[in-house]
Amino acid sequence: MESLSERTSTGYQQIHDGIIHLVDSARTETVRSVNALMTATYWEIGRRIVEFEQGGEARA
Repeated sequence: MESLSERTSTGYQQIHDGIIHLVDSARTETVRSVNALMTATYWEIGRRIVEFEQGGEARA
């Protein structure tokens, strides 16, 4: 049978592990979101440059 201190230690370890997992998951999702936004931003920058250079024509 586990003593109270062993159960408490195990409980804290589980909480700690859960928090670590939560932070890691949030970090991963943040990186994905930032990458998607950067890709969309750079694509839009490129589109605007091409549109400007083409001056409304179908080809530069």
